[in-house]
Amino acid sequence: MQLNVEIDSGLMSTPLPNFFIDNFMVSANPIFSLIYIYLYKNCLYGQKKLTISMLAKHFNVIESDIFNALNYWHEKNLIEYETKNDVLFVKFISPKFSSNSEIVFTKKTDVPNFFSFPSYTIQELNLYKDNPKIKELFDFAQDSLGRYLTYSDLNLIFGMYDYLRLPLDVIHVLITYCVDNGHRNLSYLEKVAIDWASNKIDSVEKAEEKINGMNELFREVKKALAVNNLNFKQRELISDWEKNLHMSQDLIVEACNFTMMNIGRPNFKYLESILETWNKKGIKTVQQAQNCKIDFTEKTFVRKNKFANFKQREWDFAKIEKLAQED
Repeated sequence: MQLNVEIDSGLMSTPLPNFFIDNFMVSANPIFSLIYIYLYKNCLYGQKKLTISMLAKHFNVIESDIFNALNYWHEKNLIEYETKNDVLFVKFISPKFSSNSEIVFTKKTDVPNFFSFPSYTIQELNLYKDNPKIKELFDFAQDSLGRYLTYSDLNLIFGMYDYLRLPLDVIHVLITYCVDNGHRNLSYLEKVAIDWASNKIDSVEKAEEKINGMNELFREVKKALAVNNLNFKQRELISDWEKNLHMSQDLIVEACNFTMMNIGRPNFKYLESILETWNKKGIKTVQQAQNCKIDFTEKTFVRKNKFANFKQREWDFAKIEKLAQED
């Protein structure tokens, strides 16, 4: 006797990998986990081909949310994906485990590679404009920046939330910080947003700690250089020294002191050349910097000083004044 059994496809189950449940599912953005599970089910049972637009419609989100989820799991080394003729192809990957059964990550950051913000369509922005919290964010940004928001403004501000995943209250603090320091242009807001996302500034407390640290650095630089204010370009330079040259506040202030002692006036080109030299030499403490002063003075500044090209008796005051104004 042969037994024929039919099972309704709706009763079939999807066995999720334990490593995903134990190590990834709870810590990820909930929508990212749902998209992973849905794609995993489709790959497991070879169901119909999917497109980005179909997934966006299925989850009632915008298409950039789908790409953000795919990029997130790609950064976690759990999937590889590509699109061909709008069809999505996904390959699921098992993570590597060490001998003590801990997951080995080859990429440590949760933040995407920031080449540029996504370009949202007007329709996508309108989709979220009716969300009270997003509307409040746009209204706050418009009031703070003191102008009607352009499409580029909206694209950037929404991207801070949607793409960088900064919490809304953190974005409020970020915009206030930039405006209070006289920075209302998009490029500065974008740099600060990327910096905060990269450094996991994901709470108001962390944002305030970051701001207080930068404000203290600016105050100490102004004090060391005996100036009342720092303009946008100068603040940006100081931020770059701290972030890209990995210079501590003590070393930046020491470079300011060294500048004033040697040339008697603020000169940011000279200041930067000091810090770049210390960075190349691997200097990490003020004591090391002080031991490096004579070598730096002899080999770097004299060679770069444009006034050194003048012979002492060539008193072309107009040209000398022009050169001085270029600093």
